Amino acid sequence: MKKMILMCMIVSLLLTAPSVLFAGGQNEAVVEQEEQITLQYWSWDPDMKGRNESLIAAFEAENPGISVEMTTLEPNEYWTKIRIMANQKKLPDVFNLSSGYVEEWSKSNLLMDLGPMISSSDSMDDFYFNLFDGVKDLSGTDTYYAFPYALVTTVLYYNMDMFDEAGLSYPDSSWDWDDFLQAAKALTRDLDGNGTIDQWGYWFYGRYAHIEPWVYANNGRLIDRQTMQFAPDAQGERALKFLTDLVLKHQVAPSKKEMSAFRQQDVFPNGAAAMFIDGSWNIDNNRIVAGDTIRWGIAEVPVGPSGDGSITYGWPDSLAIASNAKHPEAAWKFMSYAAGQGSRSIWSWPGRSRPTDL
Repeated sequence: MKKMILMCMIVSLLLTAPSVLFAGGQNEAVVEQEEQITLQYWSWDPDMKGRNESLIAAFEAENPGISVEMTTLEPNEYWTKIRIMANQKKLPDVFNLSSGYVEEWSKSNLLMDLGPMISSSDSMDDFYFNLFDGVKDLSGTDTYYAFPYALVTTVLYYNMDMFDEAGLSYPDSSWDWDDFLQAAKALTRDLDGNGTIDQWGYWFYGRYAHIEPWVYANNGRLIDRQTMQFAPDAQGERALKFLTDLVLKHQVAPSKKEMSAFRQQDVFPNGAAAMFIDGSWNIDNNRIVAGDTIRWGIAEVPVGPSGDGSITYGWPDSLAIASNAKHPEAAWKFMSYAAGQGSRSIWSWPGRSRPTDL
């Protein structure tokens, strides 16, 4: 009788074992599915799409439990759409963030506080941490809401061939506004003698990266930080007048209308102007548009009468994590990789910006 009972128990176990094993397999599959995380990342630079895709592929290979879906938009479209998503509290997990938005968005609780992650990270010694402190200052808080991945600054581009033809020395760090003006006058030329300027000494039209470098080079300001209103100080006003005089008084720079045949960033590399101040991101465009047709160089922005050469106008481009991101640890892992290990090999050296961890 005992043998028969034991035999029945064994048969019962054998019959139920497959279902137990199958159920176990289901549980394992569910666990694996739950561990697979998908992050949404938004980028504002279509020119970097291929490099970003390579970066994401490398990240996913090192982190098999995390996949990253990227959306890439033109800058104008990017800011329109991401503002809408911010208003709806539907920001992507990780996204590019301009320095100009850090204060507003951090105080609106749209950005995750990165302070605890930064303080516990063992890789922060690899970065220029003063850039992180700069972003913290921009937020107006005592913590970090954005992760700088590249340093962007403004520079003076100059056409070496035009300088050589005019017998002028190239710009250097000793240049002040008078040096610049005298060179611009010598470089503004009517090449065919028909009474129309064919080569301008300088080109600008009013973009922030065309104006503000001059203001800061003169130790000036345009905004009253107390009221956040446009209220140039005396040094800022002098910079604005200097630029206006380049067009109206000295006539060494054209009006925007006169250059309407070009994209604003193409005036200089097409040889229509000898000098141009704009962001370091234009290095790549100059290479593409100018090709081998002209030789050009880069110098510092000339120092104003009230400046001392100690101020350079620039800013970090950053990444941020949405405050309501579902997977903050995974988002941090991707963001720190993209700004660090990934940027060293893929992102930041095509003549656009400088990585923050070199």
